[in-house]
Amino acid sequence: TIQHLSAVFELIKKYGAQETAIATYAQEHGKGAVLAPLRIALSGKPQSPSPYEIMAVIGKNAALKRIEHAIEKLKA
Repeated sequence: TIQHLSAVFELIKKYGAQETAIATYAQEHGKGAVLAPLRIALSGKPQSPSPYEIMAVIGKNAALKRIEHAIEKLKA
């Protein structure tokens, strides 16, 4: 989970909140394994709009902050 969130964090830093880059990573590593933790990191809930929709609304910087916060919580 930390590994996938960290990878998505780097993708967003590099490409912005582009669905294509994240979707490609999710396809390669398992959609559920990547998108479920991302959804929780972004919304705080296991069921919510898609992570892509959330990122479109909150923007790149807020998405990065939320993911970074989730990674720190998982490390604790």
